Parts: sequence; C-alpha cells; structure tokens
Amino acid sequence: MAVSKEIKPYRIIIMEAASFFVSVGVFFVLNRLYSITYKAFWAGVFGRANDSVWEQTKIVFLSFFIISFIELLVFRIAFVRFFVAKTASMLFVTLSLPGFLYGYSGAIGFDISVIDMVGAVTILFFAFIISCKIILNKTNDKRFAISFICFALLVSCFSTLTVFAPSVPFFKDPKTGAVGLDSHYIYVSNNTVYT
Repeated sequence: MAVSKEIKPYRIIIMEAASFFVSVGVFFVLNRLYSITYKAFWAGVFGRANDSVWEQTKIVFLSFFIISFIELLVFRIAFVRFFVAKTASMLFVTLSLPGFLYGYSGAIGFDISVIDMVGAVTILFFAFIISCKIILNKTNDKRFAISFICFALLVSCFSTLTVFAPSVPFFKDPKTGAVGLDSHYIYVSNNTVYT
C-alpha cells in the first residue's frame, strides 16, 4: 500500500493535539523518573536530576523530542517540513522555558513547583501550536539547512551538558547546589548536609 506524503490539515491538527496530551504524560514521567528509580544514573540522563532550570528545560525538551520522533514514525509526514517545524518548536521550548522560570521567580523572589509545572505544560502547548502551523505552511522547506544545524546543536548540548554540567547558576539546583548528575554526592552548604 502506497503511503501519501500529504496528510489532510485536520488530521495534522488532531495529530498535534493528541501528541500534546501524550507529551504532557511523558513530561510528568520524566519529572519523577530520577527519584522513583532511586537516583539511577540512566534516569538522571533522561529525567530531572535536580531542580535547576537546565534540568527542567531538559525534560520539556525530551518529552517534545520523544513524541516528535514517534509522530514521524507513525504518521509519515513529509520529512523536511516536519523536521523544520519540530526544530523550530524545540528552539522555542529551549529559549522560552528558562525565560519564563527566571522571569516569574525573579519577580516574586522564589519559585513555586506548581507554577513551574503549569508553565512547562503551557510552553509545550505553544510548541505544538507552532509545530502545527509550520507543518501546515508549505513554504518552509527551504529552511532545512539552518534547522539541521540548530537541531544538531540542541541535541549535542542536551546530551553532553547533563552529564558534564558547568558549575553556573543555570545548571545548579537552587536548594542543594547540585550540578547535573552530581546529586549522587553529598553537599555541605551553610552547615547543612544534602544528599
């Protein structure tokens, strides 16, 4: 059976809506994965190893990435347009979530987990809207080269900086000072021991 590369617009909208709801589930699993596996190394690579802005951005990025990969395999959308759309959405997630987290916590002076979660889900929602609009726009095929470069940079950053995180505030847990997967170790700060 021949598979058409063009999918009807209403099916793309339904596909993106369904993918959003599945990605929210993946997001919540990745959010708790590290703690429910008793801090297994592999779970720290894929899940949130600490409460740093980096780790929160990583799990939103990964949930979007995983669902996008499944979409590509299942729905067989024209690859170039799909790739451009998903890369643009991944850039949106990577840039907007840290801005949101720093913006609201800087305004009120502290962070609230519920607001972090709602903000992450909202950003995921807008990422899928952006993706849907770009997939439906047939003129974006010319941006493949720049999308490929951006995608390669995003994947290389997310795959290396989790394990080899620099000791800067973006990567540090605000409560424990843990950086990346260093939360396996004990930290002493202000005469308080964190594990």
